[in-house]
Amino acid sequence: MPLPPLSNRLSGAVERSNYPSLVKLPRKEFEQTLARFLEARPDDGGLVELSWASLCQRPDGRGLSSDSSLVVLFQDGIRILTPRGLVKKRLDDKFVSHGSYVAAIPDELTSPDRANCDFAIQFLGPGNTPLFRIAWEFFTGGNRDTSAERMSAAAERDRILSALNGM
Repeated sequence: MPLPPLSNRLSGAVERSNYPSLVKLPRKEFEQTLARFLEARPDDGGLVELSWASLCQRPDGRGLSSDSSLVVLFQDGIRILTPRGLVKKRLDDKFVSHGSYVAAIPDELTSPDRANCDFAIQFLGPGNTPLFRIAWEFFTGGNRDTSAERMSAAAERDRILSALNGM
């Protein structure tokens, strides 16, 4: 499924996003999710940036798995769209206004076996309580050089964090 026709603002956000570097399944899920999002909200007013990332099910990012999601930054908040169901036809739509968190800080995690790593943004509430976490994952397993994946994940996290800090 190719991308639907996009406005100039949305087209620019897609070009700046990590979409061009996605391959096969993540690329297809990104396209399907974006198309469903545009059906529900055709007006892209206030859109700042978007990215394909993982929404961690636990706010501290440890333990439970995470879900691949389309993260869309707007002037008034963050919309996180997560495909659900066997064929990913349903979308969970979570909206967080910028006023509902007190800080968005960079974070990194590495699994004990050092095979799964991520660069993330941790969102904190009052009293520095973790609210949720968005991560860009890469895998270091095997005998291959993962420096390009690592740098790509870090760059995408930094790009989104910079956009958040600019609001």
